[in-house]
Order: sequence, then structure tokens, then C-alpha cells
Amino acid sequence: FLSLDHANATGNAGLKDQVLGLKWVQDNIRNFGGDPKRVTIFGQSSGAVAVELHKMSDLSKGT
Repeated sequence: FLSLDHANATGNAGLKDQVLGLKWVQDNIRNFGGDPKRVTIFGQSSGAVAVELHKMSDLSKGT
């Protein structure tokens, strides 16, 4: 995950991409018969680490 102390690359780019994906799912899941309040994420190995990062990140709150 790209994270630099630079104005053009602040924060965790990988986590931000995942948050945008989760927001897309919440915005569109009703079109597929789903409930935006009941989205589950999971992962194995580095995917599990990403899930833990989402649990701790303010970026992921509400997604």
C-alpha cells in the first residue's frame, strides 16, 4: 500500500481503493437484491490484514 509523507500520496492508497469499492457496493447492492447495511468483508492472509485495517480506520466508518 502506497503511503508517503508527500502531498500527492498521503494515506494508504490500497485501503482507499478498497473503501471506494465498498462504497460502490453499498450504493449498488440493492440492484442485485442485497441490503447495503449487511455487507460482509473477509480475507485470508494479507486480505485478513486488510479487513483488520478497515476495522481500525476512520476511512471505513459507515461503509
